[in-house]
Amino acid sequence: MNELIKIKQVEGKQTVDARGLHEFLEVQTKFADWICRRIEKYGFEEGKDFMTISQKRETEIIEDFTQMRKDYYVTVEMAKELSMVENNEKGQLARRYFIECEKQLRKVFEIPQTYSQALMLAGKLAEENEKQAKQIEQSKPKVEFYDRIIQSETAINMQEVAGVINVKGYGRNNLFAFLREKGILNFKNIPYRKYIEAGYFEVKETTRSIRGIDEVLLVTLVSQKGIEFIKDRLEEHLAV
Repeated sequence: MNELIKIKQVEGKQTVDARGLHEFLEVQTKFADWICRRIEKYGFEEGKDFMTISQKRETEIIEDFTQMRKDYYVTVEMAKELSMVENNEKGQLARRYFIECEKQLRKVFEIPQTYSQALMLAGKLAEENEKQAKQIEQSKPKVEFYDRIIQSETAINMQEVAGVINVKGYGRNNLFAFLREKGILNFKNIPYRKYIEAGYFEVKETTRSIRGIDEVLLVTLVSQKGIEFIKDRLEEHLAV
């Protein structure tokens, strides 16, 4: 995987230099204002989501004079969120990059170098396993349904998509309204050609009998790829 934005280990954590991210995202706001506003608005916590390091910086104004500069190093997860809320092309590019980085980082297991590190790691893994077990048990019905849909070779209707995505306030009708608003579906809830050709949707014909007369109807179905497409568009919308 090409290194789009450098990830480095700081104090035992995989982090991203927030200044470098700020530059990549082409944010017009001054860095110090930007990072402070983002931390306050989204409730990021120092020590958990980011860490700061103050470094001496030489100035060109007065010879032999130095001042302190605060550098921010954010976790990959926080970097992903910062990229997403910028809501621009560079932000989406960075977000996809960090998602892939997270996948790669999960494959890496850091071997403890000392006995005390091994004990700490064992305790941490036990705690994480307990948390995950509870989460898995609580979300088991939703996860099983989602996995069944993803592994299926068939497309599903919007009612089922709403169940898979499971976002409060976005049932079948609101999903249709959202996709119409975004210019993905027309007023009859039929996807525009480019989204069909992209493999996100299928349109099938069905018949309905009304007072003894068969009426042909067009039904919009969503592919496995389309479920992720809708989910990503909805996340972008809710993050704004």
